[in-house]
Amino acid sequence: QEPITKHEVVLPSDSDVCYPTRALEWVGHYDLTRNDLLNHNVLWSESYKRLIFPIYGDTGLIAYQGRYFGEEKRPKWWGVGDLKNTFHILGKSSSQLVLVEDIVSAIKLSKFTMAMPLFGSHVGAVRFKRLYSLYKDTVEVCVYLDPDKRREALLEARRGVLCGLKTRVIYSERDPKEESINNLKKILTV
Repeated sequence: QEPITKHEVVLPSDSDVCYPTRALEWVGHYDLTRNDLLNHNVLWSESYKRLIFPIYGDTGLIAYQGRYFGEEKRPKWWGVGDLKNTFHILGKSSSQLVLVEDIVSAIKLSKFTMAMPLFGSHVGAVRFKRLYSLYKDTVEVCVYLDPDKRREALLEARRGVLCGLKTRVIYSERDPKEESINNLKKILTV
């Protein structure tokens, strides 16, 4: 049996930071700016009409997610690489780590706390073990999923507790990215 080869993740060749107005307006709805995009190495690909959110690891680029802004019928979000197993913590060191479904929510939360996008609603054993090895006694892990994922949030929080982490669920009526920064701060201190 031949070994499984991993495919190299490569950004679109025309990736740059010349963001179109429609992409800047879209991130503006979530209180993010051009500077936020630049600070998180977000790129634009004109040929793919996508805002590209790259994920870097020890070996360089390991994955990226793109948000489509074109007119054709295409998936709104597109991922390259193993996004479900990435370990991408954003923000300054904090006593909290907030696990969220998407990269935009993570970028927004990273303005005042640590956040990690799950690229879905599942944390998984590998990521929980890594969180435990890094934060077992120092950080509270907050599972903050979208309102339609409350059951999944409870399951993931339970798994976190079983791994030995101080874990809790954050409930909100809106997706984290849709809350104002002030509301997010209040929600996280409850």
